Amino acid sequence: MHFPDFMQFFGQEEKRLGMNILLQTYGPVVMQGSSGALLHGVIHLGWAIDACHRAMIIEGLSYMAFTYVTTHVDAKGKKNNHKGVLDSLQQFLDRKEELEIWAKKVANSPEFSPEKGFHPEIGMAGLQHHVAKLQASENIILKTRPQWIDKLKIKDLWQQIYYGATLFYLSRPGDFVVLHVLTGLWGLEHIVSKFKVEDQRDAIAHFWSAMLTTAVGSAYLSTLGIPGLPEKKALLTLHEKYSSSFDKEGDKDALAEENWNTLIDAAVGQQEEHNIKLVYVMRRLWERYDRYSLFRMAAAKFTETPLIPKTDKK
Repeated sequence: MHFPDFMQFFGQEEKRLGMNILLQTYGPVVMQGSSGALLHGVIHLGWAIDACHRAMIIEGLSYMAFTYVTTHVDAKGKKNNHKGVLDSLQQFLDRKEELEIWAKKVANSPEFSPEKGFHPEIGMAGLQHHVAKLQASENIILKTRPQWIDKLKIKDLWQQIYYGATLFYLSRPGDFVVLHVLTGLWGLEHIVSKFKVEDQRDAIAHFWSAMLTTAVGSAYLSTLGIPGLPEKKALLTLHEKYSSSFDKEGDKDALAEENWNTLIDAAVGQQEEHNIKLVYVMRRLWERYDRYSLFRMAAAKFTETPLIPKTDKK
């Protein structure tokens, strides 16, 4: 099917089912393919729901269906005993070198060449194609379901996952790829808010695999000067610095508000639209989570549009 076909289909289904049932019916299905388009489908759909924009929601569902790349995560498959998001990230970074070597090996595997029929539609898409290769390859680190996804209360789960992802971004400040994880999480939260309870945690598990795989896949771009995965020590140093840091005490409150106004003005003046999204999400999280200062710090770490090398392929 082509993109206009998906638009027509979901538009007709919305008229037949209503928006809530449409999202409950098809949202959990397209979330299984959330690795597609570097999380942009999740971002488009989730931000459309945040904006309550019907046409954009239809676009978002169509985008996710059109760019569907399965995570290959079995909801009832292998699980690990990680009790929290930070625990999972530490275990993930303990295997940093192993993962980066594996990612480069998969990149050069003839098994996943477009010429052999592996996602030829994104064969020239660089990182997108590489992430699809990684998702199709067996790797217990990326395919196991953390215990906390099923054990934590949903409210606590979101706080932990936003905190952990923001620490990860601060360990690679301004990283264009990891920034998509943050805006993707904002989209994910709004998408699953429309799901039945039993489908919410499965969708989070699919996205967790997609975001880790996307982070590993970005090592593929190391030849362009983009760093690989951060060191675990860097993540833990940031955790020690920010875990108990809030902007709500005395003069810090007024200074923080002034800083936010400066950040908002700076973001609006940027040509790189991802920085506006970054500041928006970080401000909302800062307000929600008792003025946690790490969200304000992350908002100041603007990204730059990466230079994508030209290809001779046609």
